[in-house]
Amino acid sequence: MNDELFTAALGGLLFAVGCIVYLKRKKLLRSGIRVVGTVAGFAPRADADSLPIPLIRYVTADKKILTEQYDVAVSSADKYSEGQKVEVIYDPDDASSFVIDNKTTRYLWLFFMAGGVALFIGAYIYYLLK
Repeated sequence: MNDELFTAALGGLLFAVGCIVYLKRKKLLRSGIRVVGTVAGFAPRADADSLPIPLIRYVTADKKILTEQYDVAVSSADKYSEGQKVEVIYDPDDASSFVIDNKTTRYLWLFFMAGGVALFIGAYIYYLLK
């Protein structure tokens, strides 16, 4: 019973993360400001196996220069190089809150939500068959 509960809870957590990512992106698409940013480097990694996390530098509408750590680690499909230009959408009320507008951020929420639902359903089926 504990395995199913853990798996179902993990599924619920992934689904919730997907909802949060979706709502943040939706808000930024509706009211955010688009600017071109630059990959300024990468945050120090916890270990050699962890994915790199890019540092993005961009200039806000009021000419403030920000360098912020992106909250999504970079997969091999989205390799960035230092100095590369990226499209940034930031929150005008909190300029440090931003997303890079690319394929990964467009669909990241969907992968979290689908994974969460799959884990939840899998746990339920396992419970029924056990």
